Amino acid sequence: MISLSEKDRALFSQSEWGLLQTSTPGRLKSLTKARVKLQLKRARRLAVKYRDLTRSHRRSEKKEPRYKNNASIADRRTKRKGRLAAEASRRFEKRLVELEKGSAGHRQAKGGKTASVRRKGMGVQQEAVRKSNQRLGAIGRQSPAQKTTRQFQLKGTKAIQGHIRARGQRHQARRDSK
Repeated sequence: MISLSEKDRALFSQSEWGLLQTSTPGRLKSLTKARVKLQLKRARRLAVKYRDLTRSHRRSEKKEPRYKNNASIADRRTKRKGRLAAEASRRFEKRLVELEKGSAGHRQAKGGKTASVRRKGMGVQQEAVRKSNQRLGAIGRQSPAQKTTRQFQLKGTKAIQGHIRARGQRHQARRDSK
């Protein structure tokens, strides 16, 4: 486990440093489940950022041959930042697992409903959202004619694509006969 020091404070911005301090065991215990999820998301993003920076530094080193022990100070700092951010995300993940184990029982909610009833309600809501997205995705894969027909059906108009086409053909026939 990597510990935070005052030297590390100079490496990070104020918001990043706050995130890392929140991941320390003393402060981590006071966070709610929702807050832990949010901080976990931020920590993962931070870890990915510094991991990618480290990779780009490595690629640029391969292009310009150097001695193996001659890694720049910036490279070492970036690696350290990446390690600290990854460690913070691991602590948040561990805490989230602890919180989820603790909330697995049937505790009473504010509205008098048990946790399992609330979860079922969320499941129904998530299922409705999934079906809605699935329908929208299916509409996206339709041909242009099907999309037009679908738009007419949704608006409740009586126009049908075939009638529109026939009217266009009649107008074209009139223009051609002149």
